[in-house]
Amino acid sequence: MKRLLFTVVLSAATVLSAQTSEVFTRGPVFAGCDTTGGSEAAISCMQQAIVRHIGQNFIIPKVERDALHARTAAWKALPRGERKNTPEPELSGRIYITFYVEVDGRLGEVEVSKVTGELMKETQEAGIEVVKSLPPFQRPAYEAGKPVRQQYTIPISVRVM
Repeated sequence: MKRLLFTVVLSAATVLSAQTSEVFTRGPVFAGCDTTGGSEAAISCMQQAIVRHIGQNFIIPKVERDALHARTAAWKALPRGERKNTPEPELSGRIYITFYVEVDGRLGEVEVSKVTGELMKETQEAGIEVVKSLPPFQRPAYEAGKPVRQQYTIPISVRVM
């Protein structure tokens, strides 16, 4: 029986752009997150909300699932002795999606920055689409009292075994 394991980890990049490495004084606030608990509480809320959104909305495309089913059927068709020495096919990989929270709180550029494993282009595109579907942030990041653009990278791990 196949099991789907899916994890999302959010890591914040504290970089304004490729030319600078200034540290933000206040990070962006995600829609629905309370800022009265301080910046650490707001960051934790943002991470949990993004992980929840991606976990509820990311779907492995049918073409990727069908390819895994075909590899599994071929594996099951092997003679028992040969199958015993051949690992069962699985789908495993990680898609790193980079996006920007713009100065008005909306999402800016969203792109795949890195892929590990053998995930199809369609699965990478599904990762981009689920990140693009995030709601706008309540507030952008601030540096020296001015709103600034902030980059984030979300690794989406996919494993079906």
